[in-house]
Amino acid sequence: MIVSNKNKKLLTSNIFENNPVVCSLLGLCSSLAVTNSLKSSVLMSIMVTFSLIFSCLFISLMKPFIEKSNRLIVQILSISTIVILVIKIAETYFPETCREIGPYSGLIITNCIIMGRIEAFALRSHFIPAVFDAAGSGAGYSLVICSVAILREFLSQGKVAGVILLSEKEYLFEIFSRPSGAFFGLVLFLALSNIIRKAYISNREVYR
Repeated sequence: MIVSNKNKKLLTSNIFENNPVVCSLLGLCSSLAVTNSLKSSVLMSIMVTFSLIFSCLFISLMKPFIEKSNRLIVQILSISTIVILVIKIAETYFPETCREIGPYSGLIITNCIIMGRIEAFALRSHFIPAVFDAAGSGAGYSLVICSVAILREFLSQGKVAGVILLSEKEYLFEIFSRPSGAFFGLVLFLALSNIIRKAYISNREVYR
């Protein structure tokens, strides 16, 4: 069965318990760079998730034919090809947002989450669990950068995704619109998410 309990756990655990950004601080370059806008963060999330899923799927399917001595070259070439295709598709349908993201979309190729999930899971697993693991990691990454983008937009501009929530005189945290504000936003989110994650894990242990 494709949607088995094991595959469901792979999907959900990478979103909450083993979130790659929260737990391992992976994929932070693009996370910090694009979180000044929720629109940019959503598109980056989609591109990273699709690149992650198809990279892990391809490597998992091809692993019997990949020699250990050549695996890194094959992985890098595979990831690069998939990321370029994803970027070209995004530029076709979302040209303005792609221009806002700028060169950071190309950095998906060097995103540690993709290589990390390939090395840690896809190379050792059947392609179906590899897809669920990749989808969960992509969703976990998306949750973090979109949450930070919402936090930064709200605190710096008083609005989220163009919806005005506060008048201009009611918000005073302009620093969150600057590059340094990405660090503050990420730190605030990581602190809050770690508190929630630890409480969730401890409550789950109690009710087992």
